[in-house]
Amino acid sequence: MDTIKDNNTNNRVYDDYPTLQNYDSIHYDISGVKLEWGGNMPHIQIPLGVEIIAEGAFKGYSKIIDVIIPNTVNLIESGAFEDCVSLKNIEIPNSVTQIGNDLGSNDKGAFSGCKSLKNIAIPNSVTKINRYTFKNCTGLTNVEILDSVSFIDEGAFFGCSALTSIKISNKVKGIGKSAFSGCRSLTNIKIPNSVIMIEKNAFYGCSNIIQIENGIQYVDKWVIGCDTSVTTATLRSDTVGIADGAFCGCGGLTSLTLPNNVKSIGRNAFSGCKNFDKITIPNNVTDIGIMAFEGCTNLKIYCEVGGKQQGWGNEWNRTNRYGRKDYYCDVTWNCSNIDGIIYKIENNMAKLLKCMGNKCGELKIPQRISHLENLYNVTSIDHNAFMNQYGITSIEISDKVTNIGNQAFLSCSNLTDITIPNSVTYIGDRAFAYCNNLKSIVIPNSLVSIGNSVFSYCENLVDIKFNGTRKQWKKIAKQHKKSYQSKLLINGCEVVCVDGAIKK
Repeated sequence: MDTIKDNNTNNRVYDDYPTLQNYDSIHYDISGVKLEWGGNMPHIQIPLGVEIIAEGAFKGYSKIIDVIIPNTVNLIESGAFEDCVSLKNIEIPNSVTQIGNDLGSNDKGAFSGCKSLKNIAIPNSVTKINRYTFKNCTGLTNVEILDSVSFIDEGAFFGCSALTSIKISNKVKGIGKSAFSGCRSLTNIKIPNSVIMIEKNAFYGCSNIIQIENGIQYVDKWVIGCDTSVTTATLRSDTVGIADGAFCGCGGLTSLTLPNNVKSIGRNAFSGCKNFDKITIPNNVTDIGIMAFEGCTNLKIYCEVGGKQQGWGNEWNRTNRYGRKDYYCDVTWNCSNIDGIIYKIENNMAKLLKCMGNKCGELKIPQRISHLENLYNVTSIDHNAFMNQYGITSIEISDKVTNIGNQAFLSCSNLTDITIPNSVTYIGDRAFAYCNNLKSIVIPNSLVSIGNSVFSYCENLVDIKFNGTRKQWKKIAKQHKKSYQSKLLINGCEVVCVDGAIKK
């Protein structure tokens, strides 16, 4: 329908447009849709009966100071009061359920550019603050968002440079892209526990509320960014979420430890972290955005839960955006990260999978661990579990362990002492190879099978004790096709059994 302007008529119906009428220089559709304002009054009281304030209705009218909206209005469209630079006061009644359009044209917000607007109360009838609603309202200082609002959309408060505080209700679930970007005076914000998504650059330029710890940028309890120089990191214990793109482009990042409080990981959170190789996802994580790990082609993901959760995007672990074939990160389910060591629960038992960090000094492998409030015996050490852990000097293995996997302790070059319990029945290939400082070791008589080159290149190993007979040892060694002497013993080292030594 065409917009009609006639500043010289009041309260008349247009002959050519029988559904239009004029009231105090404001043109209306009789159905209640306001179309255009043709006056220059500073004080506006929209009459009862109007239901919609249309897009651009008061756009650019610089003399308007205050507006009273009747309780018949239910919609204020995008751009309705755009660039009303003198507007100071506006009363929005509870009848209004929507401010701005869901897909507003470009960045036209309902009140964008209203530079004199200082305070605004969002009525509890509004469920969403749409795109750019208060963009560049540079005089706005305080905002209270009531319980009805569930989402603050893209750029809602973009450029509100005078905004010092905002109260967000505990019903808000998401904060959109650049929602508070450029709010440089913002000094106080509390993100409620209800929020499960913060989009990229939501708090860009809000230097007064951004805390930086070890290169990680936080707003309240959310991670919103990271210095690209960070290689390994442990998030604060109170962290509850990672915003969209928070670690995007951190190519040097190799590992990250998430606390148990984390519940959300945003879209493209780790996009481009090409050296990222391991992460444990706690069971409290209920939401993971699409392609959170894009470009993380070497990443291994260990999840505490037993399978994909409802709130995880369908392509949450996909690594490539384009290409004929889709690629995904390797995922291991039913895992726990305890003190930097990954355990996997299977067949009602726990397997020690991987040491995540760099361990130093003495290491004790526990009898049992707790996983999702249940206890499980640790019965095996997986292959490569402690490979290249140069800082470990001694290891005590619990008496629940029966299997030590291939290369489990390969190149633990500072390892000098290890206790293998009488429960162990199998030691895999090269399990202790290149442990250069290992001088002696005691092997229990519970052993049934031993792999190839278990102690190869253990150049200082001079004493191998076997708590069984020579007959038992020979039976174990004869499982190999080649001479067990050349495969198990080095540098003239001998195996000392309870009934005598077996020399090379």
